[in-house]
Amino acid sequence: MRARLSALFRTRRVTGPGWPFPLAWPLLIAATLLSMALLSAPSSNDLLIYGGTPQGVMAAVTAAQQGQRVILIEGGSHLGGVLTRGWLTTLDLSSGPDDQPLSRGLFLRLYRQLHHDNSFDVEAAQRFFNAVVRLPNLRVLTSAPLLHVSAHAGRLGCPTFSVGHAPRTICAARYIDASDSADLAAQAGASFTLGRSDTGLGQEQMAAGLIFRVRGVNWAALETALAQDQGLMPAPGSSLRGRSLVGLTRLASGYVPSDPQRFHLRGFNGARQDDGSLMINALLVLGVDGTSPASVQRARQEGDAEAQRVTAYLKRALPQVFGHAQYGGAAPELYIRESRHLTGEYRFQADDAFYGHRFSDSVAVGGYPLDGQLYRAGEPSYLIGHPAPYDVPFRSLIPLGMRNLLVVSQAASFGSVAAFSTRVVPLQMTLGEAAGMASALSVQTHSDFQALWRSPLLMSLLRLGLYTRGDVVEAPALPQARVCQDALSPQFAVAKRLLRRGLMSAPYYFQGCLHLAAPETGLAFVSDLQHGLLPGALRTRQPALDWLRALYTAEPSTPLQRSDAQNILSLLHLPALPPGDNQPLTRAEAARLRYELLTLNSEQRREAGAPY
Repeated sequence: MRARLSALFRTRRVTGPGWPFPLAWPLLIAATLLSMALLSAPSSNDLLIYGGTPQGVMAAVTAAQQGQRVILIEGGSHLGGVLTRGWLTTLDLSSGPDDQPLSRGLFLRLYRQLHHDNSFDVEAAQRFFNAVVRLPNLRVLTSAPLLHVSAHAGRLGCPTFSVGHAPRTICAARYIDASDSADLAAQAGASFTLGRSDTGLGQEQMAAGLIFRVRGVNWAALETALAQDQGLMPAPGSSLRGRSLVGLTRLASGYVPSDPQRFHLRGFNGARQDDGSLMINALLVLGVDGTSPASVQRARQEGDAEAQRVTAYLKRALPQVFGHAQYGGAAPELYIRESRHLTGEYRFQADDAFYGHRFSDSVAVGGYPLDGQLYRAGEPSYLIGHPAPYDVPFRSLIPLGMRNLLVVSQAASFGSVAAFSTRVVPLQMTLGEAAGMASALSVQTHSDFQALWRSPLLMSLLRLGLYTRGDVVEAPALPQARVCQDALSPQFAVAKRLLRRGLMSAPYYFQGCLHLAAPETGLAFVSDLQHGLLPGALRTRQPALDWLRALYTAEPSTPLQRSDAQNILSLLHLPALPPGDNQPLTRAEAARLRYELLTLNSEQRREAGAPY
């Protein structure tokens, strides 16, 4: 009977040869009513997933492959989330010491379909997501936004959605919130922090992005321009490879936004589409509240107008490449990098990622750099460093005290700086696969998610199941991280505190180690200090900070002498250093100095302009 009802639910057309019109409508109504009854019955769905994001689709497919009866509900009209609706058409991949990808399993199925290219055509991604969900025990419901949900005694109740403009309550044994802002969990009362409030630096959220399309690009001229002028590129060795364009930093820096407090044009991440157009991921939109639909919609509308200004600028600034270019429109949805951060059974922190910490309940492995975009106008990007491959614990997906709900997105229980790395799509897809497996195991063993992570036996079974699917569940060792001496430094605890706040940057070649005994550079010191100053302290100091950054950017490896640090503090009207020899400051000494400056007592803070 259930198989018949399932088949009836999957029926999309009832008219055609052999279907008399008067009979079609009653049968359609009957099919709809039976389908609704099936969805609403508490015992009919093993798993309900809210969010047709990449991670949501992976969770749904995985659970269905394990024999679970799954319903995937998406508030919008399409599956694929940021890849198909936000036009994020370049994947942020990470590899282990053997140069093999750390995200595998179902993600590799997508990667193979995209011809092993980091960038892809947006329609190809849409075709993948539409096809992969075609499983007999997986039902997909789109255009069904969440209306209401509540929780009691650690259990999520049956959520209510708008289905065909009518409220419909749908139940399941287990739930996964795969929405980018964890809207289901938030409405149910789960605890969250907002933006980077966990750092003490305010509640700002990382700049959102609006990806837009440019048609009529002269690709041959672009290759020539990149080959002749390496100043267009962000770093040596960058180039136009396959579909991917990375660079044009000098070009981007010449753009003057209509509102510098609202918009910023960074170096390009671009993806060539099958029709020859270019998707440009470079426009940052500041001041967006990712938890507010009105704020997001307003930002997209304003960003659309700004993207048209950017296109006009490109035509003027690089006519040999963009002289005949035309604006091809903006992505249907804004790319929200950050909104909420769940308070879970474990809050995964930046030092967990950077030092490659191991966890017995690890279900995925990450390794993407801890890179963050702007939070405020005029500040540099956050380049915290390249972590060692790290484990992601299952506990970070479980809302604190909840038994039947997982959160799988950038809004899971990751510290705001840790999320610089954990938010990338390949890792999120792998976590979605793990969540789908965990749900199936919990149903099969009659265990809730709390019991699952607390049981070494069940966690071993979960990890084994993921391993047999080709996933990496234990981070490979990084040779250089094994010999890291950071823990021997007296300032190690201080450095970790700064790391968790995004105030302890490191060059990429310091992978998995801060090298606290190495000399500090002037550029790192100024950038980290600027990131730690509150808006009240920045207003009068911004011109001096801009001058200092320009000075040190020209010589980024210049060691920071003690006298240099003293001059910087004097120029910024910050408390002076105690007397000492004029030697280069180590990274540990600079960390201690920065920590003390940014944690002054209240009276000193007022005198210094309220830093931190």
